[in-house]
Amino acid sequence: MTTGPAKPVAESLIELPADPKDARSGAAWGRLWVARANAAAGEKRPDGYDPWGRGTFRPYGLAGHALGLQDRK
Repeated sequence: MTTGPAKPVAESLIELPADPKDARSGAAWGRLWVARANAAAGEKRPDGYDPWGRGTFRPYGLAGHALGLQDRK
């Protein structure tokens, strides 16, 4: 991770295709790291990943959130 104060990352940093079938693994990996960085920066909103899609990117958001909480401790 980075040194210094953690700052939240904009979700729009990782663009997602309109059709989930066109998504690649990099999009999921990027969303995981966005969620991890935001949780490490102090965000406490695991329900905020619901719009990412239950069967597509939401699980990566939840996993990243859990890892970010561990990073913060």
